[in-house]
Amino acid sequence: MARKQLDYKITDTKVAISLLAYADQDAEPTVVETVEFDVTEVPATLKSGEDSVASLAAYGLSQILQDRVSSIQGGKEKLEAMAGVFEMLKGGEWKAARASTAGERKAAIPSDFAEGFARFVTESGRPMDATTATIFLQSKSADERKALRAHEGIKAKIAEVKAEAESKAADLDLDSLLG
Repeated sequence: MARKQLDYKITDTKVAISLLAYADQDAEPTVVETVEFDVTEVPATLKSGEDSVASLAAYGLSQILQDRVSSIQGGKEKLEAMAGVFEMLKGGEWKAARASTAGERKAAIPSDFAEGFARFVTESGRPMDATTATIFLQSKSADERKALRAHEGIKAKIAEVKAEAESKAADLDLDSLLG
């Protein structure tokens, strides 16, 4: 099943949002559809209710300030960081180091790939479980994972895992499970 996600590109006055589809975990995306929005078509102020007026620019600024300091704890520290972000933006700088404690995002490894790889490695004489396989596969580049998935022995184990899972899923009775 193809994975889909949105990709956002921002220029001086436009936001282009593309729907991307991936044939598999390591495939390059295909653009399914793109929609463009031009901010110059939106009035400077917008009605919000009967009397209140909102500014798209002020709303965007609020979102950026909140986003850029989201990992900072404590009100005073957060306000100080927001002031720093605002000064950076006033200086014409968009990207700066984000105040975040989050680690690097790891690749999502499909469970059938992890389990099939673990079985292949185990049958090759090195016991491995699916969790260890996932961690190992996440440490590899997309090209390395693609090569592993293309290996005939690993492909066979992935197919075996999928067939077993499909059989178990077909035998599962939802009514008896929930009833």
